Amino acid sequence: MITRKDLVKRLNPETLRAFSGATALAKKSGNAYVELVHFMHEIFDMKDGDASKICEFFNVRSDWIVADFGNAIAALPAGASKVEEFNDDLFRIIHDAMKFSGPDFERNPIRSGHLLIASLNSDAIAAKLFRACLSLTDIDPNVLVDKFAAITKGSLEEPVGPLRSRIFISYRRGVDENAAGRLFDRIESEFGRGSVFMDVDSVPLGVDFVEVVRKSIEECAVFLPIIGHGWIENIARLEDPNDFVRVETSLALAEEKLSIIPVLVGDVVMPSAETLPERLQPIVRRNGIRMVHKDFSRIFETSLAPEIKRMLTFG
Repeated sequence: MITRKDLVKRLNPETLRAFSGATALAKKSGNAYVELVHFMHEIFDMKDGDASKICEFFNVRSDWIVADFGNAIAALPAGASKVEEFNDDLFRIIHDAMKFSGPDFERNPIRSGHLLIASLNSDAIAAKLFRACLSLTDIDPNVLVDKFAAITKGSLEEPVGPLRSRIFISYRRGVDENAAGRLFDRIESEFGRGSVFMDVDSVPLGVDFVEVVRKSIEECAVFLPIIGHGWIENIARLEDPNDFVRVETSLALAEEKLSIIPVLVGDVVMPSAETLPERLQPIVRRNGIRMVHKDFSRIFETSLAPEIKRMLTFG
């Protein structure tokens, strides 16, 4: 279980200052509790942060939002000499925002934009915010997710350095090629040519395969191991340290910044950990997706593609 302290550690420096500012604002206002309105007041009062860019895109005045939250704070019970507690909603939105910032919170910590998305995607929390500030109803959370990078471009909260931007497909050649090829075509159609690394087409002749795989994984945000009947039927080959599927999968599992989504083909069942080499056993704990031939397009469009897009957008 993640503690409140651990959640706060995941905030980026700007949002952490807003969190501290919310505490100071509650104390100054004589409020015993630090509420969501205190935090949102400080987030929207941040100059050139995500919230500022989001307001510009949706044609919403941030100074009006700050004023509305100020009025909401003035309506809170006052007279306390110190802050006694934090409202659970604060930590709930930080927890929910983690899925938008990605697993590597040291490289991609939680931004104020992630917190706003999490807030607007929660019916209960959004309702509370709308009661305090009706202008927030003009911000469409779905559009914000889809265009987050473009909307927040130039924000002082932008991560330093480029985000990973490719998808790696790993499969057992000669047996699972149809599933891998079909997935390759759909991903390139959705995310653009050159967005996918798939060994046969991507490794130049005469080049060390392992080094190319290693460097390619370092550029990728998503690793998709295709686990079909060929993968299962050739599971004994994974005992060979030079087996291509073993090399790719073990390198991917060792890369902390990589999101791994096992793709189970048809009626294939994820093997038990005991049947795999020790270095590959963590793959069984990764939440995967099942691709069935007759429902391939629907599953790709409604489940896999949106998840890949989220990972590419938020790192």
